[in-house]
Amino acid sequence: ADAQAHYDRAPRNAMLAVIRPILQAWTLLGSGDAGRALLVLDPWTADRSLGGYYAVHAALIADAAGLHARADAYFRAALAASPGHDLFSTRAVGHWLVGQGRRAQALQLVDRLAVSIPALSLAKDGIVASLARTPAATPRQGIAQAYAFLSALIGQEAERLPDPPGQDARVAGLRDLRMLLLRFALTLDPAFGQARLMLSALQYDAGQAAAARDTIAQAASSDPLGTVIRVQQ
Repeated sequence: ADAQAHYDRAPRNAMLAVIRPILQAWTLLGSGDAGRALLVLDPWTADRSLGGYYAVHAALIADAAGLHARADAYFRAALAASPGHDLFSTRAVGHWLVGQGRRAQALQLVDRLAVSIPALSLAKDGIVASLARTPAATPRQGIAQAYAFLSALIGQEAERLPDPPGQDARVAGLRDLRMLLLRFALTLDPAFGQARLMLSALQYDAGQAAAARDTIAQAASSDPLGTVIRVQQ
């Protein structure tokens, strides 16, 4: 019900279209309709740029529904799409690889992630330890991950903006949107350390130092990104 409420309240704009199939699929799983959830996501797993990310969500939904053969097929598709460039996909595919007895390959994904996002190299041990569990097993967790992913995508787009007059206002507007998405994520999954880290950094950039400290202070000490979180604190 909580996932459905968040799906219904989500703003209807072009940016959200990237994750809307994911929101819909996790919501359907929460309603007990895993079959329809996978029908929604299946065409998106062939997307040339984000197909691997959609496949990860499809795999986790199938796994949560007990459809393990279908989950394996989606995980194989995600692996073929060269994961290791975002934390969520790395943890999800890495967890599956460990379960398949392919721990060395899972560790290679973590190494690739540390190269792709150097700041996460400080948290390699925590990320490796987190491979013992799935990063999203419920609709609330899955939707929270999607909101954080979209926030990161918007951040990448903001970095590529040209420098015309009025850019500062546009960047501030995108930052506000990113913070809104991360607050959605944390409402659904308060233990989501990566979202806390991202929101805290944005709050600090926006001149909200006290709010930034409060956000990061609520992160669990056992979070996979605990080392990075302590540095930011």
